[in-house]
Order: sequence, then structure tokens, then C-alpha cells
Amino acid sequence: MGYKGSNVYDCGYIYAPYVIGVMSPVIYHPDELFTPRRGILSRYGKTWIRPDFYGVVTVDGLTSFSTSTNMQDK
Repeated sequence: MGYKGSNVYDCGYIYAPYVIGVMSPVIYHPDELFTPRRGILSRYGKTWIRPDFYGVVTVDGLTSFSTSTNMQDK
């Protein structure tokens, strides 16, 4: 569920990537021949704007669980 408000203070959390998926050069380890390795770098900023928008829900006595999204199956 989402809500698009009229300003930035209507959201609870901001995730702002500013370097997306920069790949390192291929590196070969001297003991493991022909095993190329490559890293992926990502940089981002994140901050809580309104932490009161989030909470924890504890469910007790749950006897069954289904990940089905079709409510007609139940």
C-alpha cells in the first residue's frame, strides 16, 4: 500500500541512491586460476522522516499460514 502526499513530509522513510550499480574490474585470485571475481558498488542515502508511520504487529495463535494472493482459494 502506498500514499503519495503533497510534500516530502508525507513519507516515513527516504532511500535515495546516487551511484547505482558500478562494477569493479575483473580480479583473478592467484590460488584459484580461471575464477574471475567482480564486485558491484552502490552508494545511497537513507533517513527516517516520520518513524511514527511504522510499527510492529505481533500475531498470536496463528494455526496456518498461506502465501497465496488469491482469496478465492480459501
